[in-house]
Amino acid sequence: MTRNFFFILLVSLFVFFSSCEKNEYNSLSGNITLSGYANQVDSFSNLPPIPIVGQKVYLNTGSDTSSYIFQTTTDSVGVFNIPALKDNHPYVLFCRFIKNNTEYAGAIKFKGAASNSSIHVILNVYPSHYNGMSILFTDGNGGAVPNLPFRLYTSRIMAEYDSLSYAYTKTTTSINGRFNRYNVSSAKYYVVSSQIIGPTELKIFDSLTVQSFGVIKDTVILH
Repeated sequence: MTRNFFFILLVSLFVFFSSCEKNEYNSLSGNITLSGYANQVDSFSNLPPIPIVGQKVYLNTGSDTSSYIFQTTTDSVGVFNIPALKDNHPYVLFCRFIKNNTEYAGAIKFKGAASNSSIHVILNVYPSHYNGMSILFTDGNGGAVPNLPFRLYTSRIMAEYDSLSYAYTKTTTSINGRFNRYNVSSAKYYVVSSQIIGPTELKIFDSLTVQSFGVIKDTVILH
């Protein structure tokens, strides 16, 4: 199912961008300059919005996001600019891309204000999740454990031996002690970690099951 999902998704995005290519350099006319920020927002994460760097932002008239009349690219802090919009004319801004096997999309409608020579907008782009996991790593007192190395396995035997060659992934927790991964194979996952603090080795050996649909939230404890 996962392979078919991403094949359909990639084909859809290819058709979208191929059909829009002819409009890429259409000229704009007007006296309104637009500047904005594009942010990646994830409701399952404790992190603040993340600036979207180096992604295309598209402009169209009205509310139609199936084509566009102008495109630009966000800079190193997620800022973009579009010149020469018309007074009181309806526009829509939108952004779509794929990152780490997840589709991101967002759109915002607005009008150029006749009394202003410039306007400012924030374009929030959200991930499309059909399933996944959101794991919080804590110590025995309930405090989040940041930057903790850990492994995920889909085999209990490999998890017990902690054989890195067979790990589904090996990574670290975020600065908030969390790990999020979306659009994954439905399976039982084993969470393994160890950390030596002074003379004591603290460990995690836990499991969670991800279904075909839905994001499972779990807390695992280092003890």
